Amino acid sequence: MDIEQTIAGFKVSWPDKLVHIQVKRLHDSMRGLSGEVTVAAELAGYPSPLHRAQFNFSSTNARRDLIKILSGKVEALPWVDMMEEFCNAVLDGYRQGEPAVEIYASEGANYKPPPYLVYPFLQQNKPTILFGEGGKGKSLLSQLLAMAVVLPWTDNNLGLRVNGSSTKVLWLDYETDKDTFTWNLSRLCNGQGLPEVSIFYRRCALPLAGDVEAIRDMVAEHTIGLVVIDSLGMACSGDLNKTDTAFPFWAAERQLKCTSLIIAHPSKDQFTKKATVHGSGFFTREARSVWELSGIGEAGEDEISIGLHHRKVNDGRLHKDRGYRLEFCEDAIKFEKQDIDDIPELRQHKTTQGQILGLLKRGAMTKEAMAIELDISPEAARKALERLKRKGQVMEVKDGYGLSSGQVGQDTPL
Repeated sequence: MDIEQTIAGFKVSWPDKLVHIQVKRLHDSMRGLSGEVTVAAELAGYPSPLHRAQFNFSSTNARRDLIKILSGKVEALPWVDMMEEFCNAVLDGYRQGEPAVEIYASEGANYKPPPYLVYPFLQQNKPTILFGEGGKGKSLLSQLLAMAVVLPWTDNNLGLRVNGSSTKVLWLDYETDKDTFTWNLSRLCNGQGLPEVSIFYRRCALPLAGDVEAIRDMVAEHTIGLVVIDSLGMACSGDLNKTDTAFPFWAAERQLKCTSLIIAHPSKDQFTKKATVHGSGFFTREARSVWELSGIGEAGEDEISIGLHHRKVNDGRLHKDRGYRLEFCEDAIKFEKQDIDDIPELRQHKTTQGQILGLLKRGAMTKEAMAIELDISPEAARKALERLKRKGQVMEVKDGYGLSSGQVGQDTPL
């Protein structure tokens, strides 16, 4: 007998007997471990599958009933022994989890930083949160990123570095409907002049933790590489400010075993007054990367400008801010790159150091002029400049401060 762990559960096989059993939707409760089993036999003259049912692996009666059913269909096979092996293997495999492996520091020389599906936004096989106010383009940007990985759109003019292999995408929609999603997908294709593209779409009503078995099956069936969750609040059950809500969400997300992009809404931190992901701090802590989207313009206008600000990363460095302009037509939505340093309302979402670097791209400035331009105190400007000087990013010049030679023409991430 062979047992193989799959995204959805397990596959147990008896190659010499041409029989295999698929196990999906496993769930542990006070009554024991249960799941959906599908028994198939590659035997001439027998139907396939032989039997499909919900099954309790911990129940002697359930085993006896399944043996009776299968013996009535294929008498020649030793179903008693096979079912004993089968149940023990699944119970042991489920409870054991993934095996522990011994890791040596020297092995790190052979590893590279996590690759990206779309640089700088989506690290492969990691969860990313994109949060911001409603109506500013979060879902549209997410759709564009999804299209980019499916095609793949490697020759884009938006500054995105896309993995060269096509990746299938599953969109979990908790907010709108298929017609709206399809309409925007078509308009985005038209706006960027892209060829036909397809994305797996599912309208959702249950929280992710309560629906993960079915979604996990879809990921396995369609070999999905990116799951987009729109949005975090609706994909949870309960008070978002409680860890009892955050933990089940992340436990379910981890079972998908692929890249995820999670769209979320903001709230203000009561101490720093800065925008954060709405809800428990564990939503931010468990995400491997977090981007904030700020925008100028309202839904229904002909255009909006958005800024993207990297707020958190676990593996690597924070990326520089990005800016885009969205132009809306009746049958098209066009994205264009935009320098957010030219837009004060977006520039203010950058760190003070980042804003100063943006100003100095225009030329040298005095500390006092920077403070006035950025609407900050001279002391705040002085502290930021001192930090930038220590990093070697700015230097004192005749007219105040200027970019160091290695920084000219760059927008250094902070």
